[in-house]
Amino acid sequence: MNRELLGRLLLSVFDAIYVINLVSRPDRLRDIKVQLSRLGLSFDDPKVVLFPASRPVTSGDFPTRGAKGCFESHLAILRDLETRGLNRVLILEDDADFSSNIDEILFPLLRDLSQSEWDIFLGYPPDGFRPSNSGLARLPADVPSVKLHCYGVTKDAAHLAVPFLEKIYMRPGGHPLGGAMHVDGAYNWFRKAYPDVRTLISMTPIAHQRSSKTDIHPLSWFDRWPILKDATKSLRRLRVALNSTKLF
Repeated sequence: MNRELLGRLLLSVFDAIYVINLVSRPDRLRDIKVQLSRLGLSFDDPKVVLFPASRPVTSGDFPTRGAKGCFESHLAILRDLETRGLNRVLILEDDADFSSNIDEILFPLLRDLSQSEWDIFLGYPPDGFRPSNSGLARLPADVPSVKLHCYGVTKDAAHLAVPFLEKIYMRPGGHPLGGAMHVDGAYNWFRKAYPDVRTLISMTPIAHQRSSKTDIHPLSWFDRWPILKDATKSLRRLRVALNSTKLF
């Protein structure tokens, strides 16, 4: 299918696409621009929003400073969704890579998603979750998911999630009601607390998390050594380029 048509279809299901990016990571911004172009999209479209990621001074009670900033960024988008009166949005982290067969899987997925009732949409199945059906599947509230590099949220879900996540943000880590933690963990707490919130997942991943230097977890040894860091960066760039050419 024509890539521009895929992009228009995507924006017919979602009112906006938010892309979270740290100002200090122009490499990731460059890469996510390539990914958007695979669907005929760019930041020139007012519905594609470049959202500056939070960069707190300290980690507070969060595992790392990056984890706190990631939590703040996702929470801020939910607030912005409500403020702007948007119904459904797609949220991408800047290390998301669309699957190599995105042109084959996106149209039927968007068709089914537009005809379904949902509150949260995950563009990938959790590890080990294998229901019998393909396409879209309902994720039970007690089944956790990890990684939020590609997911959708409705205004109704955001209305419930904002105050819930705000309370988690303010509590100390390890609190019995849920305290400072990674944002994907907080979403799992939210879904368990609100089992009527309908979470649909794409059993065929529409996006994978690109291998890149993390801003959330402690750096790996090969990202700390200067010489190896440069070599690792080059290998990652090559991988992105090869994955991007698979669509065409």
